[in-house]
Formats: sequence, structure tokens, C-alpha cells
Amino acid sequence: MSQLVRTVYLHRNPTGRRGNRRLVVPCEPPPPNPSCLVCSPAVTKSQLRLYCDPSLLTLRIVRDSILIRHLGMLAPDVEFTERGLILISSEEGETDEASDKTNESAATLKRTLEDVNSSTIDIDILNTPDSNCPHSAKRARLTVPEVVLDDDVEDDLILMD
Repeated sequence: MSQLVRTVYLHRNPTGRRGNRRLVVPCEPPPPNPSCLVCSPAVTKSQLRLYCDPSLLTLRIVRDSILIRHLGMLAPDVEFTERGLILISSEEGETDEASDKTNESAATLKRTLEDVNSSTIDIDILNTPDSNCPHSAKRARLTVPEVVLDDDVEDDLILMD
């Protein structure tokens, strides 16, 4: 991949010896950080394992607490690929509570993972025109094992890599 990526610096004044002065100086780009969600090639095979009680975890919590706050996604799209059903949409008004109450998608964020009836949900990270997110059409997989936590556990969400 380093053959495809080129990094150059532009100097204000030409540098080097006479006859070999340059304004644009090429340099070797740094290698990708393996723990970075944007530049790591391992992201395409990555999984996020979430231990939770599927009957308590709503799609609103998945969107707000996990995808936006913890993973730093600006406009996440969550799709249930086996059915072709969009669970969380980044488009305005599709899964917001401010939309029309007769609309079926208005109640989508109140659904739990148990209602979705799936142990695996594919998450698409997409660039939208109004988003500043550096991600581009990458796919991550959120796996929810069927584990019910004890009542003495304070935090219902346990995130593991």
C-alpha cells in the first residue's frame, strides 16, 4: 500500500544544493497504526463484541452510547443485512423521534436488540455529504453474544475488542 500512497512537503524557499534545489520534497509516509479505526487494514475484519442483556439494550443506546460516543462515528448507518432492513439511518428524520408518530420508523430507536432477533448486526460506516467523518464505506460487525448479566453488575454495557 505504501507504493500507492505518496506524501510530499512544500517548502517556502528552495532547499538543497545549487542546481538541485527543490520546492516539493517527497517523503515516506508512516505505516498504518494497527489500532486505528481509520487507517488500519485490519478494520475490514474487525469485530466489536458487546456483552449485554439484549432485552434491555435499545437501538437508541446502540446509536448514542456505543456508535457515536464510544466509537466516534458521526453519522452511523446500521443495517440488518440478512433482511435488508435499515435499523438506524444517518439521514435526517428517518429514525428520529421528531418525525411523524404515525411513521413506523419513528419507533425504531425504541426497539431492543431482542426485538431485532439477531445475534449479529452489520454496521456500515458511510461518508455523508454533511459529515466530517474520515471513514469511507467501511464495514464493521457488531456481535451480541447471548449473555445475560447479573443484577449486581452496575454497567450493562461491557465493551471488548
